[in-house]
Amino acid sequence: MSQPSPPAQLSILLVEDSQELRELFAIILKSAGHNVQAVADGRAAVACLANGSSAYDLVVTDRTMPGGVSGEEVVRAAKARGAKAILMSGDSIREVRLSGAQAGADAVLEKPLDSDQFLEAISGLFR
Repeated sequence: MSQPSPPAQLSILLVEDSQELRELFAIILKSAGHNVQAVADGRAAVACLANGSSAYDLVVTDRTMPGGVSGEEVVRAAKARGAKAILMSGDSIREVRLSGAQAGADAVLEKPLDSDQFLEAISGLFR
């Protein structure tokens, strides 16, 4: 099965506390032609968004991370700066969809997910 055609190159902030998943998602995004900055927690993500040196088209964030800053808080920070946001979680999808919607997420993805699902969700936000 061929991968869905993603939109033109995007600047993406990837937030995932699992190093293995962070590296995997970064490889998928980079192989699709996107610029990716990957960080390990919500605090680092909010700092990246606040410093203003990079404008992100999209923030993809895990929901539950160490450090005291949740994925929902990262979503709100992204939306405040004009970026689209995807909230991902392995938690109960019903609960995540509700909290994601309340935070303003453009999409909520349930982990685990495959690369086709991941890229299709991104493409769908930029059609």
